[in-house]
Amino acid sequence: MCNNYRLHVPVNVIGDAFRQADRPLHFPDGQPNLPATDDIRIGDRAAVITLEGETPQLTMTPWAWKGPGGRPVFNFRSDGRRFDGSTRCLIPADGFYEFTEAQPGEKRKTKWLFTMSGASWFWIAGVVRDGAFAMLTTEPGPDVAPYHDRQVVVLAPEAGMAWLDLSRPEGEMLKALPAGALSVDRVWPPAHSSHTAREAPRLASRRRTGDSPASPAGRRYVQAQAKGVGARALVFSTVRRTPSLIVALGGQGR
Repeated sequence: MCNNYRLHVPVNVIGDAFRQADRPLHFPDGQPNLPATDDIRIGDRAAVITLEGETPQLTMTPWAWKGPGGRPVFNFRSDGRRFDGSTRCLIPADGFYEFTEAQPGEKRKTKWLFTMSGASWFWIAGVVRDGAFAMLTTEPGPDVAPYHDRQVVVLAPEAGMAWLDLSRPEGEMLKALPAGALSVDRVWPPAHSSHTAREAPRLASRRRTGDSPASPAGRRYVQAQAKGVGARALVFSTVRRTPSLIVALGGQGR
């Protein structure tokens, strides 16, 4: 689940997306200053865009409403739900983070930054309830599956208005992007190079064999690939019906 994202997008750039659609962006509370922020976390107030009548408007809104037990609801499953009666929103971002288990010798979890290939920023689809917003999630696409078993719904800048006014069917929007649409960088521990997410460990195909991206074996493989292990092979024993999976690694890795 996404509990941390990045915003390095000036407010005028966000507004341009709506001017191009002949739907100028309004600021009911005044135009905010949006400083570049590496880490927006649960409970922070962040920029979201909703539709008031026919007018898109940007407000600073808290991330996560309180669920029945008082726990924060910061992600909300889109699967099997309709949102035509909800207050839909767009969350501008230029990156979101996922975490895998800490690498050997590290206390902190490994932190990965996902960005949109070929675009400087994007939208995350969300909903507003009780004066706060949550991000919608879906089944992970091939870019995110090696790192997590869920992902936020990512929309291209030009596709945002369709989510607000539902000018396209919900099912066409509330799904993962195709392979290669997202790029990923390891930001902790610092990585020396970036690569497209489709070049990450190909664990998605193993989700039914016990070596899923969310399993310990899957996470160990992600860590090993990112670290660049010197072994020629890693052996993962599955917990169900399949024999051990041997993954050959050439040389020292990346």
